Amino acid sequence: MGFSESQRIENAGVCACQMALQLVGGSNRLTRRNAHQVPHVVILAGPNNVGIQAICAARHLANHKVQVTLSVPVKTEILVQHLALFFHTGSKLISNVADLPNEPVDLVIHALFSPEEESTNQMSPQLTSVNQWANDNKAPVLLLDPCSRSRMLGVESKWSLSFGLPLIDVPSECRTYLADLGIPKGIYSAVNINYTSPFGDKFVIALNH
Repeated sequence: MGFSESQRIENAGVCACQMALQLVGGSNRLTRRNAHQVPHVVILAGPNNVGIQAICAARHLANHKVQVTLSVPVKTEILVQHLALFFHTGSKLISNVADLPNEPVDLVIHALFSPEEESTNQMSPQLTSVNQWANDNKAPVLLLDPCSRSRMLGVESKWSLSFGLPLIDVPSECRTYLADLGIPKGIYSAVNINYTSPFGDKFVIALNH
């Protein structure tokens, strides 16, 4: 229909980056005068489309002078191209859970699981360990595209960000946000969804408070 996968990934990454920048302090934190207090964001990227979107967000965050640690516990072919581009930011890329920070960071972006994956599928030990690290670390968590698996495993997130349309309910204590991927309303009409954009002048909006 003219809306490519690469467009969706890039738009999702930009929206996730924009939200993360605000969560770590925005213009109040990211100034030359605060160069000694650069926010540290850890991104946990799974071997799926949500993980790819998170890698894209990590690249944009690094470009905005955020200290980024990108954790990719399971590397697959679908991630290679995006990791190669992230590599040029010079930011930290790790695969071992032991290399994750021991101290709390400013923000964790949790993108280990995807709505496209069945919650009954067996999960690798690496993903299990990294997910546990996220719950044990004291940093606030932004969960990307919440799904049945993240709910089943009790991912403890302060915020969640869905892309395009939210797919599942999230816990009431989690603040839910929606990102505009730039999908034209005609594409929604083609799948019998009567869609009116709620975004106004924003690319990310709150669905609850």
